[in-house]
Amino acid sequence: MQKRSYRPGSATLVTAAFIGPGTVTVCTLAGVEFGFELLWALLISILATIIIQNTAARMSYQAELGLVSIVKEVIPNPFFKFISIALILSAIFVGNIAYEAGNISGAVLGFEQYTTLPALPMGERLVKTTPIVICLIVALMIWKGQLSLIKNMLIGVVGLMSVSFILAAVATAPAMGDLLRGMFVPQMQEAALVRTLSLVGTTIVPYNLFLHAALVKDSKSKGVDLAYLQKDTYVSIALGGIISLCIVISAASLQGSSVQNAADMGQALIPILGDFAPYLIGLGLFAAGLSSAITAPLAAAFVLGESFSWDEKSDQAKLKYTAIAVLLIGMIFASTGYKPVEIIQFAQVANGLLLPFIGIFIVGLLWSKNQLGITKPKVFEGILLLTIMLFFFFLGMKSLGLIH
Repeated sequence: MQKRSYRPGSATLVTAAFIGPGTVTVCTLAGVEFGFELLWALLISILATIIIQNTAARMSYQAELGLVSIVKEVIPNPFFKFISIALILSAIFVGNIAYEAGNISGAVLGFEQYTTLPALPMGERLVKTTPIVICLIVALMIWKGQLSLIKNMLIGVVGLMSVSFILAAVATAPAMGDLLRGMFVPQMQEAALVRTLSLVGTTIVPYNLFLHAALVKDSKSKGVDLAYLQKDTYVSIALGGIISLCIVISAASLQGSSVQNAADMGQALIPILGDFAPYLIGLGLFAAGLSSAITAPLAAAFVLGESFSWDEKSDQAKLKYTAIAVLLIGMIFASTGYKPVEIIQFAQVANGLLLPFIGIFIVGLLWSKNQLGITKPKVFEGILLLTIMLFFFFLGMKSLGLIH
């Protein structure tokens, strides 16, 4: 296997995917509403993301198949195989359409901190042109860009997000004692349960498991070392986690204010950061929206392609048409004034509720009898995965009022 010095790899796309406008919004609201109180939950979510993404990537690396293809190979019963694929396809494809509207809207919100493009009259309503311009840029990237080009571009976008939100967090000069207490001493008001679950749901995103698996399934044949892929996951997800933590820390300086989204946070931080605050936060929000607007359609296309056994080379046009269809639907919602914030937050809570079942499903695949070359996890790894899933299951049931 190929040994090489570390360079950002496929896991960068996972970071670009989960740090979207939904993450920025939820982390902003968590900080404004509860200060540093929920940092521990976010930290656990980041560590769990590293473990779960590594597990999914290892399975696909060893089997040289995407997760959907693994499901098709492992489940022998045609009926249960059909039901499993149908559930995965509907959850990922429909869910990503909902997320895409928020991704584009978030990119627009960040862009408009700098300038506003004119709206065009269409019948009795005005149609925003900024989402259309952003959609055209993303569509061009998907249609013309090779995956390596997209990955390199997203490395730059993630870099912009990092600089933007880390600078904002440092500039708010947080009290280190309170910050460390929030990260390492679990505490939570009853009112924070749903917000905690949404933090989990916006960090551990189910479609990222399928995206990551699809990106690494050919790595073995290309001579890429498994240890390199694992290191790539550690570095990339940790960087995404730092960005999320910095957003909460920045927003915590505004605790109790009437901030509703990241753009409001930029305005509210003017007394602390100066007039540059809206531009700094706007840059991070634009980068978050743009990166997720690219990765969400790609993930939907990969899942659809595996479900229908499309070949990545001969059926490449089908994959691109699928990705652009997801993008266009999101653009339509975003350009007609549709406000996706509530639905995005609902989707993230739903993600948090579904995670234990998806995780247990993956653990079941790990221990299933198969001829795909997937090694069973070590006892400690298996216990750790099950513990994470049980914790999320407990959190979900408690937020629904089923556990007191």
